[in-house]
Amino acid sequence: MSVSLGVGSSSEADVFAAGQQAAREVVAHLGGRAPDITFVFSSIRFADPRLLKAIRLVTGAAPLIGCTDAGGIITAGPRRRSVTVIGLLLGGGRCVTSMEQHLSLDPKMAGERLAMSLRTQLLRPAGLILTFFDSLTASGSEIVSGIERKLEKKIPVAGAGAGDDFFFQKTFQFFNEEVLTDTLVGVQFSSDVRTGIGVRHGWVPVGRPRRVTRSTGRVVYQLDKKPAVSIYEDFLGLKRQEFM
Repeated sequence: MSVSLGVGSSSEADVFAAGQQAAREVVAHLGGRAPDITFVFSSIRFADPRLLKAIRLVTGAAPLIGCTDAGGIITAGPRRRSVTVIGLLLGGGRCVTSMEQHLSLDPKMAGERLAMSLRTQLLRPAGLILTFFDSLTASGSEIVSGIERKLEKKIPVAGAGAGDDFFFQKTFQFFNEEVLTDTLVGVQFSSDVRTGIGVRHGWVPVGRPRRVTRSTGRVVYQLDKKPAVSIYEDFLGLKRQEFM
């Protein structure tokens, strides 16, 4: 079974026009066919229901999930303050989607509920789960821990936390035509869809390894018993007020 992928992007100032332009590129790459699942990643300036409505006017009833980001990477190169749309044709396979709101109240339980919802909907041998979540209100490790507690077998789980153009104030998640926050969205593919997970980045180590000596959830307060922010100040040559 083959899976086909189409990608589109836009930096149009008009939110509705940007959504339609990116979605039309996706459909063109798929030979004029509507995708079975649509992913949307965008700058926070596109976090508007009009964007999602414009995309679904082109892609049809295909379920849509995604989130805001800090930049997109496509074949043409990195993009900032843009919207990226990805559509998949599953070649006979299936997928189901779900979402959990008020994520910060109990991230682990939200992960459990999401996994149960996906499993109940699929009703057949299940495969990869992809999730996107509000990274400013919840810990990704807690979410994954909750999801894995409800998996019947070893099923891969991948995804990412939402961004907000490096403002670190508020992120948004997308589910069909809804723009949400403090939310976890996810999709699960049937086992008919073969998947793999690869990781690559361009980061290189800076300085010697450090030990986390005080943290709470996703917040690191100390490295080697020193304020974490002071170590960043030393490396970057900036004061903490200049980070934001």
